[in-house]
Amino acid sequence: EEVQPVGLWRPRARIGCSGLCGAGPRTTGGGNGCDRMERARSRPHVVVLGSMTAFTGNAVTAERYRDHFCGLGYTSELASIDDGAVGLRLRVGRALSAGSAVVVVAIHAFRAGQLALGLPDEVRIVTVLSGTDMNKYALDGERAALMRSVIARSSAVVALSEPLMTACRAMIGSGPQPPAWRVIPQAVSLESSAPPEAAPRPAGMCEALALPAGSRVALLACGLRPVKRPSALIRPLRDAVEASIAAAAAAASGAGTASS
Repeated sequence: EEVQPVGLWRPRARIGCSGLCGAGPRTTGGGNGCDRMERARSRPHVVVLGSMTAFTGNAVTAERYRDHFCGLGYTSELASIDDGAVGLRLRVGRALSAGSAVVVVAIHAFRAGQLALGLPDEVRIVTVLSGTDMNKYALDGERAALMRSVIARSSAVVALSEPLMTACRAMIGSGPQPPAWRVIPQAVSLESSAPPEAAPRPAGMCEALALPAGSRVALLACGLRPVKRPSALIRPLRDAVEASIAAAAAAASGAGTASS
């Protein structure tokens, strides 16, 4: 389901073009440059800021955000945290010089958000909280203080889950709050209807993995890094295996008793 970015952008009162460039009152026609600037500023340019390391979740998420904004009719571009605050200011400065209002979507309050702190006040910041923000950086006093500054500067904060938002509110405490909070989970869309008969039908997961029909498959949707706690999958798998063994043993014991 498409999530419209309602409420994340509220244009401030604008000074008339005559006060900026001496071109006289703005007309309703489409003629002068001031009219074009006014129209350009009615919809912001969106800079999606994050880690652009290839084949990582952050890079894929940033690309999805960029494509989504472009699909909604915004102009949007990617900015890498590896370019630092200077690189971000150059991108934002170009958009402002072209007459566009600018929104920076910072993926990670700590890693990306801190680079946006030095931007002009007219630039709106939307901070996207990550699990790493709350489960790692929030536990460090200096980093948590920096994230509180980022959130206080933000026009909106987006959390990928309710627990992340709850943890962030606890970290902020009675400190400055952003004007808007949103929970927008990461998601995938699944086709509910069967494909046409003429279309090739996708193989089942068990068949694709050369597993016996009916096998249980656990999907670990993360990178194999300690911060993702991939070992959390071990206990439920172990419990499932032990339960299967116990059930098989009970069935075998029952069959032996019946035959005797």
